[in-house]
Amino acid sequence: MARVVVIGGGIIGLCTALYCLDAGLDVTVLESGPEDGKPCSWGNAGMVVPSHIVPLAAPGMVQLGLRMLLDRSSPFGIHLQFSWELVSWTAQFVRSCTRSHVERAAPFLNAFNALSRELYADLEGRVGGLRFERTGLLELHLDQASMGHDRATADLARRLGQEVETLDREGVHALEPEALPDVAGGYHYRGDAHVDPVSTLWSLHRHLTGAGAKLLYGQEVVDFELASDRVLACVTETGRHEADSFVIAAGVWSGAVARLAGHHTPLVSGKGYSFVVDDPPVRPRVPSILVGARVAVAPLGDGTRFSGTMEIGGSLSSTNWARVRGIREGARRFYPAYRGVEFRDDGVWQGLRPCSPDGVPVIGPVPGWKNLVLATGHAMMGMSLGPATGLVVSQMLQGRSTSLDLHPALPARFS
Repeated sequence: MARVVVIGGGIIGLCTALYCLDAGLDVTVLESGPEDGKPCSWGNAGMVVPSHIVPLAAPGMVQLGLRMLLDRSSPFGIHLQFSWELVSWTAQFVRSCTRSHVERAAPFLNAFNALSRELYADLEGRVGGLRFERTGLLELHLDQASMGHDRATADLARRLGQEVETLDREGVHALEPEALPDVAGGYHYRGDAHVDPVSTLWSLHRHLTGAGAKLLYGQEVVDFELASDRVLACVTETGRHEADSFVIAAGVWSGAVARLAGHHTPLVSGKGYSFVVDDPPVRPRVPSILVGARVAVAPLGDGTRFSGTMEIGGSLSSTNWARVRGIREGARRFYPAYRGVEFRDDGVWQGLRPCSPDGVPVIGPVPGWKNLVLATGHAMMGMSLGPATGLVVSQMLQGRSTSLDLHPALPARFS
């Protein structure tokens, strides 16, 4: 039986392990954190978003970033600590913020997310405890200028086959009665869906261990044993792990792991925050994006999760409470019922998303190595794209044609 080692135990790593098991492979997952840890996937909003067809690198993002740069409470920022890596990444990001790049990336992201959505529907039937709801996504706008700015994205989604309804104020309140009374309108992406990230991760964990996968924790990879064009083993502080194939799915740390094999992948962290209101005054009927505040709102069990911010180059060494307050103010601005809620500081989660400079995931063989694959760079869409990523990586390892044309995502584009 062919052996595969998956480096990383977040949603990408677990889904890769799942589909490799389905293919009859012997699977070991190496996670650097503890078994009861909270990887980046844990704090995700859980949205499965074919609607997110525009990559992070898009026209206007540079200007938006410059306007928000000095506002510590803004939803977007850059960690102002000089490094050549961040300078190089930023230069590539600026070059990618073009309309032509969006037009090339959008069909790929549309197909990628749509495949993942259908795979989630299948997984719900065979992975106990996985909660999948196909309720759509509501974009809420406070003014007509904001509505007009996002009209082009809605039109592009329609051209790619998505069902998108443009809502006026009355239409919004028919769908989401608790929204701000004088909200201008919104877009309802009917094909989007939602999962509970926490129950999804634990359900996959239980399923994998029950099906025979080995999930090992506290296993930080510190080296590879290499020969010619193949990886023979990966080395952790507690031992070595031989395999026929290796997958790097370590989130924001994937770049550092790939460098152990001599490959440079331009990834930086995109720090985000989230928190859950356990006893909410109201629960949104439909997962929503609060445009302007750039806050995502989604149900989580009996509570409501609010998440947001994208701080490029951020770290986990400190908490930017101004950005957390920005998310809270966004919640209060769009949902009047939350204006009297006392948000708890001890419930704030923070995590680092892996961001590529063109806003497209990095999935495929590492140049120069026949049995080493990268699966990272999903930014905010890791939970959304987890199943589809796991499927195509398992197909690659089997030497089969993949369910998607992965040309836009291949690591070789940065070589």
